[in-house]
Amino acid sequence: MPTRCLTVFFVLLSLVLGAQVPDDDFPGIPGQSGWETDAYDVDSLVEVHNALKLDPLQIIRGEFSVFYELRISNRVSLEVGLGLTRRNWTYSWFFSDVDDLRRNIVVHTGPSMRLGLRYYLKDSEELEGVYLMPQFGRRVFKKTFRDLDDGGDLTGDEHSDRREYTEVNFTIGYQQLALSSNFMFDIYFGVGYVWRSGREVERIPDSVQGMYFSTPFSNSGVIPVLGVKLGWGF
Repeated sequence: MPTRCLTVFFVLLSLVLGAQVPDDDFPGIPGQSGWETDAYDVDSLVEVHNALKLDPLQIIRGEFSVFYELRISNRVSLEVGLGLTRRNWTYSWFFSDVDDLRRNIVVHTGPSMRLGLRYYLKDSEELEGVYLMPQFGRRVFKKTFRDLDDGGDLTGDEHSDRREYTEVNFTIGYQQLALSSNFMFDIYFGVGYVWRSGREVERIPDSVQGMYFSTPFSNSGVIPVLGVKLGWGF
């Protein structure tokens, strides 16, 4: 008799749980009960534990990277950026650069890599809110300058311009999901320290505009960090 009563009890309990309807505040997923969908915030279609992002402002400094963010816990995530480098437009704004877009200057593709650890100030199941992030980065820019004679013809002599940047920075940012989709924006700013090294091409003084030489260089300094990332969470 007790065995039959327990069997009937568990059957009725399973029927009751299966008949539960989703909570009014959380529309949920068809076939799932409200308590199963409480983690799904109303600001997105799917709970966001991963994200792919792009930073359009990077293009100004010649970087083309894709960022991937992975949630580790309610407050911690890991962000990795991998990409390519081309012409660094900002270098000519703040430093000397003889890259004047002539036909004898060839821009090569270089690597770019960034690794950061985020700490969100808000306890959240999703990747959003104010965060703090220390970050390490490295990128390489490469160009070839070919000498021109007085007539504007190539002489066959070439000079390699290679600039390597190793950077550590600390940023404060705010990431927000859209209300009706998993689109997100990520605004951040901070300060960093960069070590620069390599070989830099310069123009020979008092010569024609197409004659160059290269010298090794090494320096370091504090830099501002600012950007806006746009992406999609999943």
